[in-house]
Amino acid sequence: MAPSLPSWRVTLGLLALILLAATLRARHMSEPLWVDELHTAWVVEGSLADVADRAAVGNQGPLFFYAQWFLCSLLTPSELTYRCLSLVAGLLLVPTVFFVAREICGSDWAGWTAAAMISVDRFSVIFSCEARPYAWVQWVTVVHLYLGWLRLTASYQLASKPSPRLRLAWIGSGALLFYLHYTAALILCAEVVAWVVLRLRYRGLARPDRSLGTIDLVGLAVVCSPALPHLMMINHRRTNWTEFVPMPTILSLLTLLPLLVYVGLPLAARLTESVTGKEVSRNRGRAVWLTMLCCCLLFPLLVTWVTTVSGMAALYLTRYLIGSLTVSVLIAATLLGRLQGDGRRWVTAIVLAVVVLLTESAISFSRWVPANGAWPPFLHRSGVRAKQEDWRSLISHVNEQDPAGRWPVFLVPDLIEDRQLGQSQAPPLHARISREEFCLFPLQGCYPLRRSRVPPVALASKPAVLQDQHLDCLKMARGGWFIVRGSRSRVQGWQQAIDKALARDGPGPRSELQRFGSLGLVRVQSLPIQ
Repeated sequence: MAPSLPSWRVTLGLLALILLAATLRARHMSEPLWVDELHTAWVVEGSLADVADRAAVGNQGPLFFYAQWFLCSLLTPSELTYRCLSLVAGLLLVPTVFFVAREICGSDWAGWTAAAMISVDRFSVIFSCEARPYAWVQWVTVVHLYLGWLRLTASYQLASKPSPRLRLAWIGSGALLFYLHYTAALILCAEVVAWVVLRLRYRGLARPDRSLGTIDLVGLAVVCSPALPHLMMINHRRTNWTEFVPMPTILSLLTLLPLLVYVGLPLAARLTESVTGKEVSRNRGRAVWLTMLCCCLLFPLLVTWVTTVSGMAALYLTRYLIGSLTVSVLIAATLLGRLQGDGRRWVTAIVLAVVVLLTESAISFSRWVPANGAWPPFLHRSGVRAKQEDWRSLISHVNEQDPAGRWPVFLVPDLIEDRQLGQSQAPPLHARISREEFCLFPLQGCYPLRRSRVPPVALASKPAVLQDQHLDCLKMARGGWFIVRGSRSRVQGWQQAIDKALARDGPGPRSELQRFGSLGLVRVQSLPIQ
């Protein structure tokens, strides 16, 4: 085992990395919420009794939102309030991966590599600044896998077995991971695959210990079983996900997550060292750990790819595989920690340099400038168009221009759920939440509209047609607002549809379009607001 650094140096080093991570993340905390975060704000905006139902409509478990509700009940709701839970998880992840990698690998180098990579990893920065549970999924994944490793190593030791406390901690962390986000069940299933692989590789496991493992798995399944009705409801909607999850290619297995850098370079260096004869002593504990990590990386990646390509369920999305991304960082740290001499310094330096280059957009993240349409490179490269929507400025503009709230507001939300708005045969979204109420959530959370007369109305995004009752409402109010979310062509299509409807009665007022990022605000005015 490599000698450890003095505790004061470890403390200073970790504080420096945490400060670096906080600096990268803090610059994003005050930016406008995007549509997924607006859903979080809507969920926690109501009473505690509403949280579970509102989270369920968005295909989310309630655990994270309960914590968010309690936080917002103590603090004034704001972008920082909604995101600070994720920021805490993102910063906790830095020392957690350090101590886990150092203990398992017996190398300070492995710990520092893991902590440095997770501090500047682009996706970790993104999810640490979102009012969603993915940063906590990352942290709990590391803790749960560490507890699973302790449990397995205890099982493989002679005259030893995992303690009841350790087994309960493993079950509890697994349930916590599952209820934070249901897609984290892929990590739990991958653990079972790892157990099978290890059982075939190491046949020294006694039958009583195997029985304990079965009991623990059954216990975990029982704890997670209350979510089955919600999972069945989500399963009925699974075809909707194809609208925002693109069809993957074979090459995307290497490109969706930065595996060529995080796993490819360290693995190539490790294999090169083995060929040249610089082999370190084998360690069963590290072998068990690497087996677990490889299964938790490959199994979710392959399963989501297959289900997406086959049309079973479109799950091949980075945020649904965020646990596997964290696993890839631990694999890199484990492999680099086993390198010897100057080789590991050079390879680690190259890996970290590439990680920093991949994260360049996060490091150079500038503030939004909605007035002239300039958006930070971070948002353009993140692959999430919705993050370019400046809801805060748009709603503030509407409230300033129409302070009395007399003009009607029509929202084209561009949500999967709005496709059946206005259809009498459309199935209800939830027993206690109407489809119309859900589609209006962007206007009911962190950035509320001031309306004194007419409440906002949600319109189906396709086709772009203005109904007669909506046109009558515009005429009675002598004006109105249309908030259109979607692509540039969709915004233009709605403006043309509005102008066409206004032209039915002869020459008259035309609409005016103003953009707030990729959001479109169409203003219709026949007479000044009185």
